[in-house]
Amino acid sequence: FAHLLDREEIISISLAYPNSLDARMSDVSLVPMLAVDHLVRTPHLLLHVMHSLYACYSMRPVLRNTHWVYNLVMTALVTVGGGTLRAFLLRTTPPILATNHVALVIVIVWYLMNYCPSDAVFKLYNWRPFKIVGVAYEALNKTNSIFRGVDESIIHLPRGSLVGTLIVGTIGGMGGSLVAGYLRKANKFKGHENAVSEFSKPTWSSKSTLWTVIAYVFLTETYGLGFPADVARVVLALCLVSVAVMQEVYGSFIPRVVMVMEDVFYAVTQIPRKQQHDGEEQTQHDVESPKLRKKQK
Repeated sequence: FAHLLDREEIISISLAYPNSLDARMSDVSLVPMLAVDHLVRTPHLLLHVMHSLYACYSMRPVLRNTHWVYNLVMTALVTVGGGTLRAFLLRTTPPILATNHVALVIVIVWYLMNYCPSDAVFKLYNWRPFKIVGVAYEALNKTNSIFRGVDESIIHLPRGSLVGTLIVGTIGGMGGSLVAGYLRKANKFKGHENAVSEFSKPTWSSKSTLWTVIAYVFLTETYGLGFPADVARVVLALCLVSVAVMQEVYGSFIPRVVMVMEDVFYAVTQIPRKQQHDGEEQTQHDVESPKLRKKQK
């Protein structure tokens, strides 16, 4: 067990999920699950490299015509946006300042993605098999950010702050997407002239973050049903990784259960499913309202 978790992490887990720690320490058969859980919830060098590759690859067409300093800074913000926002809300040290290798990896990967001879790194990442591995690691990184956001919220926020835990977990998991959405809107390029932010038109990235946070919080022991936190983390991470791979292979894939929950939400709240976005089509409710007002007059 000592080889899997360091002292600081053991203390954090014991504060957030005391019952789960007791179960881990007493049951040697859980060691394989602990090993997988350690991979899921602990940021390691390979995860930083793959996440940086994904961020640099995604932002390259958005920032290709900007000055290289602006390009580097904005790409770095996309890469560490979630962890930085989480640290700001919880008054902890941002990941990019906690260790030396985070910033170094971002700079090296950014340079290779944009200026490597023969564009070799970009072409490698654009290769389909490597891209599938890349999106799988990106989904793993998302779950890592979500779990750390929720766990650290339980530790640092006042006891019983459920709303705060949900907010910090969600922002921590989608902070990079928020920055990327803003940059796509601010730096419109060919094929993406009608780009909107995550708040204006939520994508699967933000939706999956929200649903994962809700599931993790209400399944585990602090606010929910009492399932072991390590089991919940592994299951949720496998779900997000599987969906990411399916989306990359088939182009479009959203789990049916998520679609049903969205249908129920809109049916109960009567909120229009589509809103107007910078010249996009209006909902039927918006179109009919002027006619109704004219008729009433």
